[in-house]
Amino acid sequence: MPSVLEGFNSGTRVGVISTVTPTISTGIYASGDQIGGVMSFTGCAKVNGGTGRITAVTLLDRDKESAPIELHLWTTVPTVTSTDNGVADITDANQATAFTGYLGAVLLSSYQAWSGNSVASVSVGIDYKCASGSTTITGVAIVRGTPTYTATSDLIFGLCTAQD
Repeated sequence: MPSVLEGFNSGTRVGVISTVTPTISTGIYASGDQIGGVMSFTGCAKVNGGTGRITAVTLLDRDKESAPIELHLWTTVPTVTSTDNGVADITDANQATAFTGYLGAVLLSSYQAWSGNSVASVSVGIDYKCASGSTTITGVAIVRGTPTYTATSDLIFGLCTAQD
């Protein structure tokens, strides 16, 4: 279930953090597997079809696996043919359809470790315009390591956005 926390106000932009806790597998992942399903980061724009900038992407790993994970982002909803703990895949036709809404990928790989968890955060500057009728940014995570998580809720992804 996504949550949205309003934060800073900088001139005409309002800062918002949208989080998603995907349901993940407790079996071992292979490098290149999808983690969780397609994630919806809601409330990323003030109004439907609104604009803004992703300023940071954060990942809380409650199990301290600290595996490198790519988070691919769209302003549209991609049709992926993969599922959790399977080889990540999107067909050429589906990628072509979703391409106009593709924002890019962010690699989360530099973790700060605590005794029982770790956090990765990357500052970015990705401008976006949400799809008509939507305030959502969509994400798909692909692991680039071989973690085994203890609980199905061990990961929390966060998008920090500055809404126009």
